[in-house]
Amino acid sequence: MTPVNRNAAGIDLDRRAIELVRDQVFPIWWTLIPTSGKETYETGWPDLEKTLTREYAIGQYRSNSGYNGFGAITGEKSNGLLALDIDGPEADERYKEAAGDAYHPPGEEDTMATTSGREGRRQILYRVPRSLLRELRDVNKVILRKDGNWHQGSGDSNAKKDEPEKDYEELVIRFNKCQTVMPGSLHPITKQRYKFLQYNDGEVAKAPAWIMEILMQFAKPVSFFSKKDMEFFDEEV
Repeated sequence: MTPVNRNAAGIDLDRRAIELVRDQVFPIWWTLIPTSGKETYETGWPDLEKTLTREYAIGQYRSNSGYNGFGAITGEKSNGLLALDIDGPEADERYKEAAGDAYHPPGEEDTMATTSGREGRRQILYRVPRSLLRELRDVNKVILRKDGNWHQGSGDSNAKKDEPEKDYEELVIRFNKCQTVMPGSLHPITKQRYKFLQYNDGEVAKAPAWIMEILMQFAKPVSFFSKKDMEFFDEEV
């Protein structure tokens, strides 16, 4: 028999996502959203000003039969949650090179990590210090592209006609206005449930230095005063 994957409290981690949400397996400081595969029917969720409570997410899940899982909204909405998305064995080699001594083989992560079960695919979850959230507000997806550099926005996953048909396996850092599908949810292709590679007692480690160095390349300086404050001062001049 396959051993049951349980947390420290003895809760079975290999169940439906709604059951894991009900048993508070996912950290309470995450904002969750119901999903159908990798998508959601909710509108406006990337808006940083829109509040999605866990009760709202559960209610939406139960009211729509199309939902079969939950995602965690990364970035500021989940207090700095970040997902390192490794999209296959080749992407894992790129992760190994980028992380250096901070690299962790599958199942040996020092933080919470999940997988769809497809070969070489996993997401490693970290958290960014709250003090840097405003500076990183405009950072969404940062992708290691074929040129060897990290870029915001789209990647190289769609091969061009004059290139080999095999897709480029991306290494992606997901932050604001993104979401990552949680264990217990159904994968749209395999129809199998996402699982924990590492539960880590429900703890999410701080993002390692190599990831923070990449993110801070795209950070924007934050003035001491808010935009509203500055508009007030401009009117007074």
